Amino acid sequence: NQMASQLKLLVKEQEIEAQREKLKADITLNIRKSLRIEDIYKTAVREIRQALKTDRVVVYEFNPETWDGKVNAGFPKMMGAYIEDPCFRERQVKMYKNGRVRAISNIYEDAGLKKAACYVKMLEQFAVQANLVAPILVEDNLMGLLIAHNCESPREWQQQEIDLFKQLAIQVGFAVEQAKLLEKVDKARVVAQSDSEEERQQKEELQ
Repeated sequence: NQMASQLKLLVKEQEIEAQREKLKADITLNIRKSLRIEDIYKTAVREIRQALKTDRVVVYEFNPETWDGKVNAGFPKMMGAYIEDPCFRERQVKMYKNGRVRAISNIYEDAGLKKAACYVKMLEQFAVQANLVAPILVEDNLMGLLIAHNCESPREWQQQEIDLFKQLAIQVGFAVEQAKLLEKVDKARVVAQSDSEEERQQKEELQ
């Protein structure tokens, strides 16, 4: 009986893992379909919010000179909000550059936030009670953060949710990298066409 119940548990775990992998693959495919950075963000925010069943998902895009940034995405609206966060500059940039993922289940009880009143105050403005934060890296540069907010109540983030969130943030970084590369190719093509047209005109003038 014990062996049978262990086997059932194992099969159930494998089914859940297979569902999670399919979910990750589906979201990744939808994110990578987009060829514009703005569309990538919109798709990622929508899909990840549904997958995690959370109140808000945002992309926080940095100004790399100041490490302040703006948000691209019922509760206080964050779309387009400009946020200055001195706590982040002082303590967090290096850790996120190294791939840190942070899960906070309750902003008022998290030991790491006891000395970060400015960060808690900033989260309060947007009714955040729990959050999940992962870096968006493009060519090993910290370009922004993928952030999930729970606003209705605190939330114990499960390890599977944290792992999925981290992997999807990596995929967003790859998609943005691809979009930037396409932008460069398009610009190069436009310049090449312009040069070609100029050369043609010069030839006509010479003739």
